[in-house]
Amino acid sequence: MPPNSSQNIGFYGGSFDPIHNGHLELAKELLEKAHLDRILFSPANQAPLRDRPYGASTEDRFTMVSAAVTDIPNLEATDIEIQAGGTNFTLDTLRTLKSKMQNANFSVIIGADQLAKLPRWRHVEDLAKETEFLVLARPGHQLSTPPELPDLRFHSFDTREFEVSSSEVRNRIRDHLPIQELVPPPVAAIITQRKLYR
Repeated sequence: MPPNSSQNIGFYGGSFDPIHNGHLELAKELLEKAHLDRILFSPANQAPLRDRPYGASTEDRFTMVSAAVTDIPNLEATDIEIQAGGTNFTLDTLRTLKSKMQNANFSVIIGADQLAKLPRWRHVEDLAKETEFLVLARPGHQLSTPPELPDLRFHSFDTREFEVSSSEVRNRIRDHLPIQELVPPPVAAIITQRKLYR
């Protein structure tokens, strides 16, 4: 893609430990509902608010994300936060992306559970001024602007419920239960080949 192409791009950061079918189905829904040209999946090197170790290495998590999105139009993997190293902050990542794609319009994809946590994000006031958020609605989570962030702009989207989580996938692997219905086949193959989450 030319560096200055004008596109609406969703930034989907996370642990993806591992990526699962729910992540992918939500992204495909959001492409249509939010009128996005593409979505970038960005596995974190180290998320600031995460207080437990990852189950798989950054290399393994990025490999799984790349394999998961390879054949899905308009979904892409980026290792921008892994290459940056250290603890990743979304504001820094977005500014780096904008410097490379100056005419692109970026939105940050989060779950409704993260909306209330936004005041804990580093430099979130600046982030709120520079971008808008695409919030995936969740039962039991109120969608309202945190009072600490009057400049926050967000759009919420009702999406299908997916009874799958990364922790469930890891637990099933540890319990020697099948995961084929929870993750894409290439991801299941990588987990098996590399003996991840054992």
